[in-house]
Amino acid sequence: MGRMGSQGVARRAAVVGGSIAGLSVAAVLGRLGVETVVYERSRVLDQRSGAGLGVDLGLIGQVTGGAPAPRHLRLGRRVVSAARAGGTFEEPMGLAATTYHVLREHLLAAAGTARVQAGVTVAGVEAAEEAVSVVLADGRREGFDLVVCADGRLSTLREGFGAGAPRYAGYVLWRAMIEETLLSPEARRWFLDAPGLHVVPARPFHLVAYPVPGATPEGPRRVNWGWYFGVEEGRLAEWLVDREGVRQPGGLRAHLLAPGLVEEVAGIAKGVWPGVYGELVATSFAVGAVSLHPVCEYLPERMARGRLCLVGDAAHLASPITGAGARTAMVDALALGEALGEARGSLEEALAGWEARRLGPARALVEASRRLGAEFRAAGAGAALR
Repeated sequence: MGRMGSQGVARRAAVVGGSIAGLSVAAVLGRLGVETVVYERSRVLDQRSGAGLGVDLGLIGQVTGGAPAPRHLRLGRRVVSAARAGGTFEEPMGLAATTYHVLREHLLAAAGTARVQAGVTVAGVEAAEEAVSVVLADGRREGFDLVVCADGRLSTLREGFGAGAPRYAGYVLWRAMIEETLLSPEARRWFLDAPGLHVVPARPFHLVAYPVPGATPEGPRRVNWGWYFGVEEGRLAEWLVDREGVRQPGGLRAHLLAPGLVEEVAGIAKGVWPGVYGELVATSFAVGAVSLHPVCEYLPERMARGRLCLVGDAAHLASPITGAGARTAMVDALALGEALGEARGSLEEALAGWEARRLGPARALVEASRRLGAEFRAAGAGAALR
């Protein structure tokens, strides 16, 4: 990717959202010589939050301009039948696993030329013929050539791109990440001696577990897991009421889960997950590490409009079961950089060309998400709750 220089179609850009997608865009634009401002509503950018994720190290290198890879573990693949003993097979695979916060910190360093403003909320955008303005929550307006909306699955800026709001997929993800020191010697051997991506189907449920690096380079490794669990939308509405009686439609962190719900789901787990998998789930509930995430999907109709564009989960929201969220966000960023760097016409034309290139793959990802989630939608798992 070349450097755009002073005659490029965009000299100054705003990126709304400082997560994986937004920081990937900032890193790519920085190498093109675009003055970039990143607005992130969270006040803390280096927090040890988020879950594990599989990563493409080559793709990360393209986004960061060849910076050393983030801390990660190499995984094999282990598929286990929860219904019968000895139903395990292993196969080689080239997946690398890290955590959200490790990758985010890596991308933040790669976006070094960008001006990152933490604790700043963008209330909206206003488009004019030759520029676009970001409207901040405190009433200030700042003008840019380009605004990239990377404000995630709960995006407030995708309105106007024609596809409505994300839709509940019919199931949730119970998720946790715990340190290896909390597990028995047997479980540590199983998950960490030969690191693997563990896929454990137990219809209508599905469990994925794998080890990831520690919170710090010197700290103990952790085991990340996610339990895909179908639940009807009406029942989900009850689950999303926190221990203080406040509804949290975006999901619940561990400390907000109602005690009765924790007991109910932990009890179901005892009858579903065998051996070390049962230990992993039970221990996570016991130490208060499990959070609840409704799975939603958003099938895009547009990704660009004038001098605005959507990237990452703001543009195309798929289930984590696809394992493609971070990867697709980085592909969006790289393709955007190529479209701007190679532009021969207007910025609007460059974005239209970028949209034509990315919209089809983005829609295909969401459609694949719908197919993959079909087996553990609400109709399959409802009986476990009655």
